Parts: sequence; C-alpha cells; structure tokens
Amino acid sequence: MLSTLALAPALAAAQTPNPFTQPQEDPPPPPPPQAPSGGGQLAPPPPPPGSAGTTHVAPIQPPPPVANRDARGARNVVFVEGLGAGLFWSLNYERFLTKDLALRFGFGVTRFTDPDFEDTQYTFLAIPVLLSFTGVDNASGGNGAHHLNLSAGFVAVYVSETVDDTFTADGSGGLGVLEASYRYQPRDGGFMFRSGPQLLIGAGIVQVWWSLALGGAF
Repeated sequence: MLSTLALAPALAAAQTPNPFTQPQEDPPPPPPPQAPSGGGQLAPPPPPPGSAGTTHVAPIQPPPPVANRDARGARNVVFVEGLGAGLFWSLNYERFLTKDLALRFGFGVTRFTDPDFEDTQYTFLAIPVLLSFTGVDNASGGNGAHHLNLSAGFVAVYVSETVDDTFTADGSGGLGVLEASYRYQPRDGGFMFRSGPQLLIGAGIVQVWWSLALGGAF
C-alpha cells in the first residue's frame, strides 16, 4: 500500500504533457481575400516582407539626337544653267565648302551660224568659276530651303570663227560675273532651282541675263 502511494506522484508526472517537449504545429494560413459585397474587384495582395515603402524608379532614357544646325546634309550639287555665267548654257558642279559657302565649276559649248552671213559659224567655249553665299534664308539658323543666292566670280571664254569652212579666227578672254538670285534647295538634298539676274562685265561688254538653273543636291 505504501509503495503504491509513493509511485502515484511519479505516474501523475509521467502522464502530464510537457509543453517544452511537444512538437509545435505551424500556424494556419491566412484566409483568402474576400471580394467586397458590392461586386468590386479584389484588393491587391500585400507587398512581400521587406518591400514596404520601396519606390521603383524608371530608367532614364537618353535624349534623342539633335541635328547639327551648323552642318549641311547635301554638299554636292549638279545642275544645268541657261543664260548665265556659262553664257548660253552650261553643265555645272557645285561643292559646299561650309554650310553656306559653295564653289562652282562649269562647262558650256555653243555653236551657231551668223544670220547675216550663213557661211560664218561661231563656237563659244565657256568655263565659269563662282563662289556663292546662301546664308540668307527663310529659317533661323540658316536651315531653310528658300535662299537668297549671292555669287561672284569669272568666266573664261574661248571664241572661234569659221568662214566657208576654211578661214578660222579665234580668241580668248574673261568676264566678271555678279549674281543675286532666288534659290530653292533643302539643306538635306533634293531638287534645286535657281533663277535671277546675272551681270557679265568685260572689256567693252556689259551684259545682263536672267539665268535659270535646274538640278539636284546630294
């Protein structure tokens, strides 16, 4: 009897669960978000731990390239001119040395018969060389397509005279050239049109022609 009473506390202690030795169960998952009673959309889930207050900054994009307003896209011009520095007609090449300053070379040959003496023929060879300024236009910064064309230079002229296909006389000389004309030419190339008065001055010669030029820039 005494031995049974002595073992009773030990048996009671063995049957009492120890909170420190029992395995811990995981907490239940949070309930899913409930749709509002009004039929609206579900609320967005909360941000993950550690992301609260984080601001997402979009990457900075570089600005688009800006065209160089001091450059000319098309520096070469080929055109045909009538009644100008190349006399009756000429084929010309022009090169822009800077944005507004161009150097021109040309070549023209004309042959005709004297109306009073049908047995007399004349041949003109003209080589114009001019410097042109186109900085005055319809846009700020000199980027417009409509220009005031100011040119100055000279034209070398060679003339030969043939009578009855047997007698030939020739000579050469030069004429100064001044021009103030309207010029259409986009900065980046394309169609070129120019028209205006040209003054040719030489020894005993003062001639004003209204020239016309058509061509293209590239």
